[in-house]
Amino acid sequence: MIPGWELMKKKLSPREKLEFIARQRKVEIDFGTRPFQSFGDAFRLRNMLAHAETEKVDIGNIDGAFNHAHENFAATTWEQFCVKYKAEIILEDVESIIERLPATLNIENEPNLLLSESVLT
Repeated sequence: MIPGWELMKKKLSPREKLEFIARQRKVEIDFGTRPFQSFGDAFRLRNMLAHAETEKVDIGNIDGAFNHAHENFAATTWEQFCVKYKAEIILEDVESIIERLPATLNIENEPNLLLSESVLT
């Protein structure tokens, strides 16, 4: 058990939790490269959707502004994530992280649903 984890897990962001656990296990995680780069992207998208705010966009070419397929579509930041190739990259990377994390952190492999709790015992 990591001392003070119950208090920390409520206050730290997902990235801070992973960084803390990695430091405890003396493992370096590079959030600037795949697959961990997508870790941040996934939580940025989640936060944009969960804590939505009005966003001003420049519609530029009005003809393309209402056509998602058109290159001039005036997308908000969260809409820019909602394209197939980006979703596929994030999904592939998150699955890779879930698969690799137990070995990387030297913890017992648990069902994916329980992974976040297994580092604490």
